[in-house]
Amino acid sequence: MPPLAVLLSVFQSILWIWANDVRHATLAGTLIPVLGFVLLVLAVLVLNPALRQATRVMPRGLCPRPLGRAELVTLFAAMLVTAGISTFGLAEQLVPQIAAPFDPNWNTPQRGWEKALAGVNKNLYITDPEAIRQYREGLGPGPPPGAGWLVSLRHYAQVVGAIPWSIWLRPLGYWSIFVAAAYGLFYSLTHITLPLWSRREQLIFPLAKLPESVLPDAGRALGAVPRIFGGVGFWIGFGAVFCVLTWNGTVHSKWLSGGLQPITLGMHTGGVAQVLQGSSLGGLGVAMLILFTATSLAFLIPAEMSFSVWFYYLYGRGVVLAAIWMGYGGSVADFPSDYYWNTNFTSAQGSGAIFTFSAISLARCLLDFRRLAAGRTLGQKALIAAPIAGLVVSMAVLTAWLKWNNLGWGWALIFVLVMTLLTVGLMRMVAESGIYWIQTHTGFFHLYKMFGLSQVLAPAIAAPIFTIYALLFLDVKCLLAPNLLNAAKLRESVGGSRTTFHLTIVTSVIASVVVSIFFAIFLAYLRGADQMHNWFYSICQTRVLDTARNIAEQAPEGANPVNTGWFGFGCVWVVVTMLLRRQFFWVPHPLGYIMLINPLMDQLWLSFFIAWMLKRVVVKYGGKATFEKARGVAVGAITGELTAIVVWITIALLADIAMPYITIDRYGP
Repeated sequence: MPPLAVLLSVFQSILWIWANDVRHATLAGTLIPVLGFVLLVLAVLVLNPALRQATRVMPRGLCPRPLGRAELVTLFAAMLVTAGISTFGLAEQLVPQIAAPFDPNWNTPQRGWEKALAGVNKNLYITDPEAIRQYREGLGPGPPPGAGWLVSLRHYAQVVGAIPWSIWLRPLGYWSIFVAAAYGLFYSLTHITLPLWSRREQLIFPLAKLPESVLPDAGRALGAVPRIFGGVGFWIGFGAVFCVLTWNGTVHSKWLSGGLQPITLGMHTGGVAQVLQGSSLGGLGVAMLILFTATSLAFLIPAEMSFSVWFYYLYGRGVVLAAIWMGYGGSVADFPSDYYWNTNFTSAQGSGAIFTFSAISLARCLLDFRRLAAGRTLGQKALIAAPIAGLVVSMAVLTAWLKWNNLGWGWALIFVLVMTLLTVGLMRMVAESGIYWIQTHTGFFHLYKMFGLSQVLAPAIAAPIFTIYALLFLDVKCLLAPNLLNAAKLRESVGGSRTTFHLTIVTSVIASVVVSIFFAIFLAYLRGADQMHNWFYSICQTRVLDTARNIAEQAPEGANPVNTGWFGFGCVWVVVTMLLRRQFFWVPHPLGYIMLINPLMDQLWLSFFIAWMLKRVVVKYGGKATFEKARGVAVGAITGELTAIVVWITIALLADIAMPYITIDRYGP
């Protein structure tokens, strides 16, 4: 099983990079492994029944038996954990970054990067201008159009041989220490938080429950089709969503003539702004999108959770409207907040909330280990304490590595603690609400600016660290930690060998990291980095370095009293809410308040509102039996959307046509 899981993970990584940089189609922009889920459904619906029939007619031992629940979970978990490594999760962030700071076309006197880069650790980057030029331009023309596969293979082999690997190995070696320690941190946090969150607090883990819902039924014969696929509700949900997206895909592909239009699935931010222009709600800055997967996942979680998400989102927008009405601005754009280092009074509240909530959650998890270890033998205690030891070692390595990058010991430790708490908060957010689409308007550099820390940590020292921070913690749509947690929850629920599971996950991650980085470098030299995906290879890198320059030159000397006050309010409110909920269950869950840091709630909030209303109606008037049927519709709708995405993105990749809105990473209608 591990070899197959590794092969699938590597195939996924190569496919995602190829689609991203050759066809400019981003397939891995969320925490849901679209390809992995569709392959899981195909294995259960097609492969397993076929193997079951084959074993009945073929001599014993000549045909492999159908895959069991634990085997399917192991394969899916490998693809889940590695789904984002090749793009937002690592490779296409790291490879362009190594060649960015000293690119002479970007690092010009007018740009002013010199001050920001004065303290940068040059061991992490390529500094030779000629080597950077070759990387940006590529290694010459490829094989002529129509060349046979043998000619193409020879050309690819020549490119691999011509790449100056020696200049890449040194920075990659140093970066690998940081990446390995960060992944160790994520792995340790997974097994520190899971015992309390899963067994005692019994969180719902929607993104783990989703694949579990389509697994073969426990206790039934191997290869039997799961009961959920026999329900009419599942196929109603599947068919409705698949048909809508297939219609839109057919229209986008221009396969239908006559001026036919796609089915509009809501309004983006600009469309809503036009509708509200001139009203008291003008400048609200929201989108109203119909997202089938988000709505269905929100339907599967407790109603109190979906209520919290949309309620606190509208609360945040209400605070902005109040500021506009009082004359402090004309629209939400006048209150900037981003995932670089700017914060406004809404995201500052979420920032205070997530760090406070995370600190409490992590402390409770660590204290729970004392209960788990009570009455155990020394060997059992050592095994139980292994995740805590892993956490300490990972944090120590990260701290030492940052010290090597000219950050003092104390600040390096603070930096690592901030990253740790932010990771815990995001893991909890995903585990409890099923949010699969995340960015964060908070982090170390938001706190640095908000609290005016430039007085105690020189901007010249802080600025170069921003490029390190940006690698894993800037655009966290494919952060590894939540997927590790969901994978571990799946294994806990389904069972199977722990040793096999951990071996499969670790080897799949290592293989995906190595192959993704190698293939990204190869493709950059084959095509020229200037011809690769514009966001990863140009826009993102220049914005990161421009932000580092701003930190070096524009870091405020004092704290921002407004945002600091709202940050403190967020800290207090999340504690008050947690205490009130012990006595009054109707008090909104604090998780929605924490999500004020997530700008993608602009696109997601309506899905949670619709799901909350639907669930209230179903439970009130239909009862448990009706909800179970509706649950089948929800799972079917998710399966229908993910299947349609795989089908139409495959068509788009093969036919080289644009398919802008047949994606789960969707900002528009």
